[in-house]
Formats: sequence, C-alpha cells, structure tokens
Amino acid sequence: MAESNVRSLIKNLDFFKHFPDHLLDEISKISSLKKFEMGSEILKQGQSNQNLYFLLKGSVSVVVDEGIVANLNKTGDLLGEMSVISNKPCAATILANNEVEVLELEVEKVNNIPNVNIDQIQHSLFRIYSNILTEKLRLTNQKAKHFEDLSTDLENAKQNLVLMNKNLEKKVEERTQDLKEKNLQLLESFQVLENKNTELNASYIKLEELIRSRDLTFQMLDELYQSHLIPLQKEMKQYKESAASADKELIDSMDKEVIGLINHMAFISTQFSSERKLKDRKVLVVDTIRKQQIIAKMALGGTGVSLDVASNSDEAHKLLVNEKYDVIFVDSENLSLAELIHQSSPNTQCVYVTSEPIDKYLGNLKKIQTKPHIISRDDDDRAFTVKNFMTSITKLINKNIFGLDKYFAWGTTFNELKVTNSSHRQQLIESMISYFQELGVRKSNLSRVQTVCEEMLMNAIYDAPVDKKTGKSKYNHLSRLETVELNPDEQSVLRFASDGLLMGVSVEDPFGGLTIDTLLTYLESCYVGEAGKLNQEKGGAGRGLHQIIENSDLVIFNVLPKKRTEVIALFHADLKTVNQQYPSFHFFTGS
Repeated sequence: MAESNVRSLIKNLDFFKHFPDHLLDEISKISSLKKFEMGSEILKQGQSNQNLYFLLKGSVSVVVDEGIVANLNKTGDLLGEMSVISNKPCAATILANNEVEVLELEVEKVNNIPNVNIDQIQHSLFRIYSNILTEKLRLTNQKAKHFEDLSTDLENAKQNLVLMNKNLEKKVEERTQDLKEKNLQLLESFQVLENKNTELNASYIKLEELIRSRDLTFQMLDELYQSHLIPLQKEMKQYKESAASADKELIDSMDKEVIGLINHMAFISTQFSSERKLKDRKVLVVDTIRKQQIIAKMALGGTGVSLDVASNSDEAHKLLVNEKYDVIFVDSENLSLAELIHQSSPNTQCVYVTSEPIDKYLGNLKKIQTKPHIISRDDDDRAFTVKNFMTSITKLINKNIFGLDKYFAWGTTFNELKVTNSSHRQQLIESMISYFQELGVRKSNLSRVQTVCEEMLMNAIYDAPVDKKTGKSKYNHLSRLETVELNPDEQSVLRFASDGLLMGVSVEDPFGGLTIDTLLTYLESCYVGEAGKLNQEKGGAGRGLHQIIENSDLVIFNVLPKKRTEVIALFHADLKTVNQQYPSFHFFTGS
C-alpha cells in the first residue's frame, strides 16, 4: 500500500493523535498493512514480539492457555503492546475470527528514524505506553473489585446454603420420621383392611350360600304352588260336588285355608318367575354422571342382568352396533337417543331417567314424537332410587307394569276396595285413613294421603269413564258435586298398604285413557300458572294430576292404552327421614 494511504490510516488512529506530522511521515515508512484469514494466528502465546498491531477491520479473540479471555473488534484496538513494553514473550495468542486487517509497526526501527530527536520519540511512546498501562490497571482494578464483590456474595451465599442445608437436613429428618410413622399407620390400616376383606369374602361366600338357599327355597315353594296347591284346590272342588252334605262344611273350611295359602304362594311364585326372567337380560345405561352409573350397578348387582354403561351418545352408538338390549336408560343429555332407539329397535324398551325438577324437563319431553317410559330419581335418597330402578327394570323385562305390590316388601298386606259411585268416595277415604291411623302415621302425612286419594278417586269416577262406542268421556262435563253411579264395567279399584317404610295408595280404572302427552300438557299448564286453561268446560278444571304429584313423594302412572290405567302414589312413612320433598313421577306404557 502507498505511504500516503498508510499515513492516512495512522493519522486516524487515537494512538498517534499527539504525534507531529513530520514524525507521522517517518512512522508511515516503517509501517505496513497486513491481512489475515479467519482462524489465522496474528500473535502466538510464548513467542517473542517487537511489533505493534493496530486493528483496522474484523474481530479477533485473545486466547490464554486455550481459553478465550477477550474479544476485540474496534478500529484502533492495539495488539501485542504488552510484549513490546515488557520485552517478554507474548502472554496470549491472537486469533482472527473472520477476515482481519491490521497495521503493523516495527518498533525497533523507530529508534533509527533519521533527522528526528530520538528522545522526543521515546518520550511520546512511553507516554502512550503509560496511558495504556494506566487504563489496563484501571480495568484490572475494576475487575478485581467486581471479583471481590462476587467473592463476598459467594461467601454469603455459601453461609446461607450451609444454613439452608442444616434446615433441610432437619426437615428431611423430621419428614422421614413422619413418613415412618405414617407408613406404620398405613401398614396397620392395611392390616385392618385385609382383615375386613377376609371378613367380606367370608360374608360374600355366606351371602352366595344364602342366595342359593333362597333360590332353592323359592323353587320348591313354586313347585308346591304349581304342582300341589292348585291341583289340590281343583280336587277339593270336585270332591265337594260329590261329597255328602255333612262333609261339605268341613270341605268349605279346608277350601278357604287352601285358597288363603294359594294367595300367599301366588306372590312368591310370581316373584320367583320375575327373577328368573331377569337372568341373562341386557341393559344399557347412558348417563353422563358417574354417580348415577354406580347406582345402576348397585341396583342390578346379583340379579343376573348384564349391564353396559356409556357416558355419552358416541359410546352408546358403538355399543348399539354390536349389542341388542332389552332395556336402555338415557339421561337428559342423551334424550335424543330415545327416538333413534325406537326407530332402529322398536321392541327395545327405552326409559328416560332424570333427577331434574318436573318443570325443567317437560319442554324437552314434549318435543320427542315417540315418548319413552319415564322414571325419576332422588339424588339425596340413594336407597329409594336403587329400589325404584330395580323395580322399573323388573316391570319392563317381565312386561308386567301394573301392581302396587311391586314397590313394597314381601309379606305386606294390601287392602282393596271397589269404587262404585261418587257418593261412597268419602267412605272409601275414611276406611283408608283409619287403616293408616292404626299404624301410627303422622297427621301431616295423613293430610297428604287424603288429598291425593281424593283427586285419584275424582279422576277415576269423573274423568276416566268413556263411551266404548264413541270414545267420548261420559261424566267429565259434570260438576264434581253431582252424583255418579258407575256401571260394573266402569268401576275402579282402590288399594292401599304400608310396610313401615313406605305408604302407598293406588286407583286402577278399566279404560286406559291417560296418555303421556295429556299428562305433560296438563302439568306444563299448571307449572306456568295457567291451570285449567286447557279444559275450562270440564268439571275438574284439569288440576287433579298436578295435585296428586305435588302432594306425593313419588307417583307412578301405569297405562295399557284403552284398557287399563293405574295411578300409584307413594309416601315416606317417616317424614323425619326426608330432608326435602321433591315431587316426581314415573310413566310406563304397556302394549
């Protein structure tokens, strides 16, 4: 490079800013421009050096013992000055990080510059070296102070760590001791559970033996009923016809005993037959609530029914592809499945099950063209819900939805009275109330039972009867104060009973005129405050069904269209066991 260009570069470097022009001219003669490729060594640690290098372009790394201690990239950064000042080998290697250009000054030739005061040159250089060393010392002091502060911080951190370690060791020791104690407690609890599990296994085995014994007993009683008692009654009837008059009184007495025994045994035979029909039947429960799935499993445990559970419609569809079910239960979230099930499998019994208040689900039910059976559940009374769930399945699988007895314990006595005319209505109610009073039923419960029974009898007398030819109601237009005498084929039956836990009242008519659509429409009008609007010309004003449901703990409607309707009202015998009354109903349609 021409001297003029080198002189221009030198003049722009801070290192030479105090040098006179004539001296810069001479220095430019002993300076040269050098280029280094990336990775090249400009200076090497341990080698002697008598030249100064000024960085013009690129960046370099300062490496000491294979470790990078600094990076330089500013124009004018000085390289190799410490080896020149100390006259010792280079203390670091200078590596080019990329393409680098430097200006090299041969310091030894400075002393031989002609016509120049050597002392002046030496003075300028030493002053510059002094400034360089002073700046390096200042930076070193700053670093030393920084390291000293770091050292103090590290010492403090060390002390804190030591203290934390001691606390941690103490906590670990305490936690270890706590875990040992808890582990010991768990071992003791495990032992208790193991003992209880052993007891449960023993109880389960015993229960299986009892169930087998019970089934065997029921089977023997059923054989006694079918193979002996019924034939015996027939033989006694034949013998009575040919017996002497003196023996007929004795035969009548024996016949009454046999008939009474047959009536008791008929219930056992029916129960046994119903349970046998449950074996190997398939039930699907589609319910989003885990708790309700468990209740369904509890209800069907030990019955022989095969139960599948789905939490949503997608799971249900997958099961329905490969399986056929006798009964399918769907909750509110999956109510749309009801119509699909009816379309794809008309013989499958579909049941809508809900724990919502009546007024909340009426609208959704009314939208469905083909109505499923309906049952409600009480989230606060699991035992009652389990019992009703099981009873409902038994009714549907056996295709026998009628009967107050299905909701009561075995051995319960049922009272039965004919409903012949409206004037005897009060007498029937008094007979029922007298029965419950003798059982010690509370007055508050008696009041509810009386209200419900009154409405049920009103419906049976005035609303249910229809003309067989025209299908029109015969007495619905009459005032409820007007006397109605029912024909023998129009008469209903009032039944009532209690097993100590439940009280029940039912009225059955021979018409089967109540439909689920009628019930939903009447209830909707009542819950929106428009009771009677749909039947203003009728004597009862249409409020009866609403009154029956609101005053009962559970109402069951069993309907065989155009043939038979049974309305069952259930009440908890002890109101203390009921936290809050939730009016609800079931609806079953026979075919």
